[in-house]
Amino acid sequence: MGIFSLMNFMNITIRNCTIAVTYIAVLLFAGDAAEAGKPAASDTFRSHVKAMYDRGAGLLKEGLQHINQYERIPVPDGVFNDYIDMLCALPPRTEHLPLIIKLIRKSDPYLQEAGIRLASSSVRALNDYTGLQAPICELLKRSRLDPWVLRAIVQFASNSNNTISPELENLFRDLAAVACRKNPKKPEKNIVFRSMAISPYRDAKILLNQVMLNTAAHKLRRRAILSYLENEFGTKGWTETYRTLMKNNENSDEGHFSGNAEKKLK
Repeated sequence: MGIFSLMNFMNITIRNCTIAVTYIAVLLFAGDAAEAGKPAASDTFRSHVKAMYDRGAGLLKEGLQHINQYERIPVPDGVFNDYIDMLCALPPRTEHLPLIIKLIRKSDPYLQEAGIRLASSSVRALNDYTGLQAPICELLKRSRLDPWVLRAIVQFASNSNNTISPELENLFRDLAAVACRKNPKKPEKNIVFRSMAISPYRDAKILLNQVMLNTAAHKLRRRAILSYLENEFGTKGWTETYRTLMKNNENSDEGHFSGNAEKKLK
């Protein structure tokens, strides 16, 4: 064994011994603390984290209650968005859902978008869609839908991991109907103005096709979005539509569409 190999072996051995001694010391310390009637360090930390979560949840409730007092955003869009970003970072709980639903049902598109963004963060944390589908479907059924609100809805639907569950069947069906609209009309007033180009109708179509390819809920899939795809591809029935979708997905550079179907998105 060379000198460097020997030194390396000794370093590894010493490091392993140090780790073992440290681990034993932690166990002894925890045991001594328990015997002395004091909480172990891990228990103290867990209590601290729980207290922080409780305070964060309380702040989220306070924030939701405050912005629900308004029928229009009270400050410029940039400031309001920063505020919503902060609320989205706080830990949601089931008790917050009624306040989020109330926000989605506001007439101001800025508040609608904020409510949907908060719903998305809530779903990611809780995996609970209870009550959220109905107010969002109400927005989708309107003849005029703000593009930024639609964009937020598509992002909310994306939280379903590209599958259709019973809680989201109506949402995907209504989203498919919106994606099929020819020359969709923008709202005549209360429009969200931002210096950024977005394509929410194209995003909706891409999401629907991803769902069609990935979901295992066959019956729900047929009911929710099959008629949309038949209209999009000019096909009839599940088998023909699915084969066409698979072919387009394989041939497309983007992995979503090709040929005539892709042109329809432009």
